[in-house]
Amino acid sequence: MLLRERSLAGLAAATFLALACGSTAISDSPGMSLGGLWNWGTGLALTAAAVGAWGIGRSLNGSDRRLLEIALTASTAFVAVVAIIQSQVDLSAFGVIPAFGRPTALQGNPVYLGGIVLIGIAIGARRAAEGGRRWLGLVFVCSVAGSVALGRVTLAVALVVAVLQIRVSWRKALAVLATVALGWAAGAGLVARSTLPGSAGDRIEGSASAVAIESYTVRQGLGPRMDTWLSARHAVRDHPLLGAGPGRFWAATIGHRPLSVTRYSPSIYYADPHNFVVEYTVTTGLLGVLALATWLLLAARKASGPLALVAFALGAVHLIQPQNAAVTPLALLCLGAAGARARVIPPALGRISNWGAAVGLAAATALAGAFIVGQLALRQAYLDFGVAQADRAYRFLPIWPEVAERRAIVAAGDLTFGATPNWAAARPFYREATRRDPRDPRVWINLGDFEQARQQADAAERAYEQALQIEPNSLKAFHGLWAVAHFRGDAKMTAYWKAKVESITNP
Repeated sequence: MLLRERSLAGLAAATFLALACGSTAISDSPGMSLGGLWNWGTGLALTAAAVGAWGIGRSLNGSDRRLLEIALTASTAFVAVVAIIQSQVDLSAFGVIPAFGRPTALQGNPVYLGGIVLIGIAIGARRAAEGGRRWLGLVFVCSVAGSVALGRVTLAVALVVAVLQIRVSWRKALAVLATVALGWAAGAGLVARSTLPGSAGDRIEGSASAVAIESYTVRQGLGPRMDTWLSARHAVRDHPLLGAGPGRFWAATIGHRPLSVTRYSPSIYYADPHNFVVEYTVTTGLLGVLALATWLLLAARKASGPLALVAFALGAVHLIQPQNAAVTPLALLCLGAAGARARVIPPALGRISNWGAAVGLAAATALAGAFIVGQLALRQAYLDFGVAQADRAYRFLPIWPEVAERRAIVAAGDLTFGATPNWAAARPFYREATRRDPRDPRVWINLGDFEQARQQADAAERAYEQALQIEPNSLKAFHGLWAVAHFRGDAKMTAYWKAKVESITNP
C-alpha cells in the first residue's frame, strides 16, 4: 500500500522498513533482531507494526478518524480511572500489579501508563481549546492518573501540550494549563495519603508514597541515559550504514557500557537507550535513521487536529522513554490519521495481490497463535515446573534464551535442599541459551553459575570469561570468578577478583 500510494512519505516509510529488514538479515542474531529481547519486544516486529499502523491511519476516512478519536478517548479514560483506583486499592488479585511502587493500570509499567494518559490529555486539551469545556474533565482525570504514576516526563509533555493551545485560544490554553496543574496536585495528594505497600520487586518497605518517591529518585535520572547515548557512538562506528539490527541495541552497546552506568546500576541494564533516534541510529544505521527522519518529517508536515497533538506528545515521550508495543504503534497510527488521506492506486494484478494479502494474513495469524501457545505453556512451566509445558514453550518459542533456561531448570528437577538435581539433563539447555543469543552476558553468567554449582571450576571460569568479553565491567562475572578462585584455594586470584568487585561497588 505504501508503495502504491506513490507519495514521498510513503516511499520514505517503505524505504525505512526495507532497510530495517536488511539490517535484521545481516545482524549477529536475526531471530533476536526479529523479536527483540524477551519481554521487551522492540525488534523488527515492532518496527514493522509502527510503519503498518501509520499506513492504516493514512487509509482512514473522516468517519473512521472520528471513531478512532472516540475509541482513544474512552480507553484512555478507562485506564486513567483504573490507575487512580489502583493508587488507593490493592488490585493485585485482578492481575493489576504495581511496578516500582507505582500504579500500572493494565500497562505493566508506569512509564507506559504515562504515555497512554497523554493521549487523553492531548485530545482533551485540543477539544477544550476549540470550545468544548466538558473535555477539561478528561484532561483532569488523565492528569491525576499521570500524577499518581509519578511521571515527570508525562507532566512536562502535558504542560507543553497545554501551552500549545495558545495558538487556538490563549484563554482556553490557560484553562487547560490550570486543569493539568490541578489534576497533578490532586494526584500528589492521593499518593501522599496512600497506605498501600510498595512493589515487592523494589524490596523497599513502607507506604506507597515513600516507596514511589524513593524509586523515583533512585531509579530514574538523565545521567545514566545521557552516558548511554554518548557511548552509543562506538556502536554506530562498528556498524555505520545498516546498524546492528532492530532490537539489538543492547547487544551492540553492552561492550561499550560506561563505567558510570555500571556503578549506577550494576545489575540493571538499559535494554534500549530510551530515545528512539539514538536507538535506530545504532540498530538501522545512518541510512536507516535518515530514512526514518525523512518519513516522520514528511508525515508530520500536513498533520493537524487532536490526533496530530497525540502524535506530537507521544513522539516527545519517545525521546526520553523506551518504545513499547502498546504506545509506539498508537503514536504512528495517530500520525497517519492526522494527515491527508492517502490516494492508493489499485494494483495492476488485483487477484494476485488479494491472494498475497490472504497468505500474509494466514502466516501472521499462525505466528501469533504459536507465540500465544508458547507464552501460555511457559507461564505454566513457571508455575508447576511441568516438563510437558516447558517442552511446548521450548518448541514454540525458539528464539529467546530465557525459554531455554527455564527448560534447563525444569530438566534439573527437584532443587530443594538435600535433593539430587539432574545436572546432565539441564546442561544442554543452558548451552542452547548461549547459542540463541551469544551476545547476552547474562546467559554466560547463568551457565557459569550452573557449572559452578556442579563444582566444574574450569567450565565455570570459561563461561564467566566469555561474559567479560561481552561486558568488560560485569559485576556478576567478577563475583563468579571470585567464587571460582576461592573454590580453588587460589589466594592471589581471590584477592584480584575481590578487588574487581570492590572497584564497582565501592569506587
